[in-house]
Amino acid sequence: MVTAPPVRTRTPLPATVVVAAVLGLVEAAVLLLGLASVLFTLGRWSLTRPGSLDSSTVVPVLLTAVLVPLVLAVVAVVGSVGVLQGRRRARVVLTVAGTVVVVLGVVSLVGALTGPGVVTPTLGLSIALSLAVLVLLWLPASRAWSARSPR
Repeated sequence: MVTAPPVRTRTPLPATVVVAAVLGLVEAAVLLLGLASVLFTLGRWSLTRPGSLDSSTVVPVLLTAVLVPLVLAVVAVVGSVGVLQGRRRARVVLTVAGTVVVVLGVVSLVGALTGPGVVTPTLGLSIALSLAVLVLLWLPASRAWSARSPR
């Protein structure tokens, strides 16, 4: 006797999860815009002040102002796509990325207000989007979906 494989019913995504995933993708785009802004500023600065950027200045700036947003943008895209595919673990990935963006953004703002910090024009928007994603991912409807989702 042949039996049919069990039918896996897929739990539909709540609107809060869909909006959080879309905002996560927007957040990644904003992070990349901020990255482009930093690169543009560095290029303009090096043209107006020849010799002002040596390796002791460029390496830390590239590691912090370029590599970190790039990695966070990639993680936000992976997490958002995973959430849209219904993967529970992607919610955790998106939560971690959003938390890191908020913490680093607040540290950058405090550093810029108290000393020689660097603030991109997109920093405030990036923090706001990350906070919105975090709130949406942890609302009761999102938590309930994550608890009953098979993946």
